[in-house]
Amino acid sequence: MVNLKEIMANKTVIGLVLGQILSLLITSTGFSSSELARRGFWTLTEINNRRNCEKCRKIDR
Repeated sequence: MVNLKEIMANKTVIGLVLGQILSLLITSTGFSSSELARRGFWTLTEINNRRNCEKCRKIDR
C-alpha cells in the first residue's frame, strides 16, 4: 500500500501542478481560436483548414 507521504512528494505535486497549467494553456488557446473565428478573425489553422476542405471550397465560390 502506498503511503500518503509518497503520494504527496514534491516531484508528484510539481508534476500535477505543471500538468494542470499545461491543460489550461491548451484549453485557452482552443477557446481563443474559436472566439477569434466567431468574430471574423481567421487564424492560420482555420485558413489552412478551409483551403483543404472540399465542402468549404464549394461554399466560398
